[in-house]
Amino acid sequence: MTSYTLVVKTAISIPDDVFRKAEYLAKKRGLSRSQFYVMAIKAFISEPGDGITKALNGVYGEQEAVDPVIENAALSDLPPSEW
Repeated sequence: MTSYTLVVKTAISIPDDVFRKAEYLAKKRGLSRSQFYVMAIKAFISEPGDGITKALNGVYGEQEAVDPVIENAALSDLPPSEW
């Protein structure tokens, strides 16, 4: 069975400093420009959330439950607000 992969050419605008860094990293890793951008885009779209969210989830995702008495005391110091 023969398999065909569609390839779409595209033109994008990238700030010069980002382009230079991408060129440097692609060359350093022995990748063509196209290979580098495909890998970067695949990594970006496969990541759930951004790096900051991922890091925060790593820190706070494993926290044990807060004692309700301490939580209520902390919340009582906040000024009332309407959402």
